[in-house]
Amino acid sequence: MENIDKKIEDQLNNIYDFFKNNNINKYSNYSRKKLLNIKKLDLSSSKLTYIPKEIYILTNLEILDICNNKIEEIPDSICSLVNLKYIDASFNKLKKLPKKISLLQNLEEIDISNNMFKTFPKEIYELKELKSINISGYYLNEIPKEIFSLTNLEKLDLSNNKIANIPNEISKLQNLEKLYLNNNNINKIPKIIEKLSKLKILSLKNNNLEDINEYIGKLKNLEEFYFSSKYTIKAADNFYYLENLKNYI
Repeated sequence: MENIDKKIEDQLNNIYDFFKNNNINKYSNYSRKKLLNIKKLDLSSSKLTYIPKEIYILTNLEILDICNNKIEEIPDSICSLVNLKYIDASFNKLKKLPKKISLLQNLEEIDISNNMFKTFPKEIYELKELKSINISGYYLNEIPKEIFSLTNLEKLDLSNNKIANIPNEISKLQNLEKLYLNNNNINKIPKIIEKLSKLKILSLKNNNLEDINEYIGKLKNLEEFYFSSKYTIKAADNFYYLENLKNYI
C-alpha cells in the first residue's frame, strides 16, 4: 500500500483522469509512487488543448515534451517544477509564457518554435542558464537584442524567419557552438562571425547569400557549414584552414 498524502493522491487522480480522457496510455500502469518520481513526461502529439495545473506535484520532472498539440497556455504551476532542464513546446498555439518562468533556474533547453505569440515573449530572457533555444517559425525581421544577454547559449535556432542581418552583438554569445539561420533573408556573412570561436555548426541554407567570404575561414572549430549560394566552388577556397571541417553543402 502506497503511503501518499490524501491531497497529493487526489491531485494524482486528476492527472490519471487527464491521461485517460486524452487517450494517453503510456502512463496508465504507473503506480502513484512511480508517477511522482517520473523524470520525463512525454505528452507530444496527443491533441491536447491544455496541461493540467496539477502537474506541479511532479517535482522530479526534468524533461517535459508537449510538442505538436493545440495548447494555448502553459499553466503558472509549471514554475514549481524547479528541476526542469528541457521543455519542448513547439508546434502549439501558445500566445504567452508563464510570467514566473524565470523560477526555472535549471532550465537549459527550450523549444517554442512555431507557436502564435503576437509579440516575442520577454520572459525567455530571464532564463540566464539557457544553453539551447529554438525560436524558429516566427516572422522576425531581426534577431531580438535581448537574446544576446543569454551568454550561456550553446545552440541558437532562428530558422524560418525574415531576418536580413547578423548583428555585431552576436559576438556576445561566446559559448555558441551551433547556429541555425536557415530560410531567412541574409545576404552576407559579417566579419563579426569570426568572433564566435567555439562555433562547430553554422547553417545558412536557403538565404540570399551573395558570397561566402574569408571570415568563415577564421572559424577554426567549425565542423559543419551548410549554405545555399551560387558561389559554392569559390567558397571552398575559404575552407582551406578549417582543419576540423567535415561537412559543407
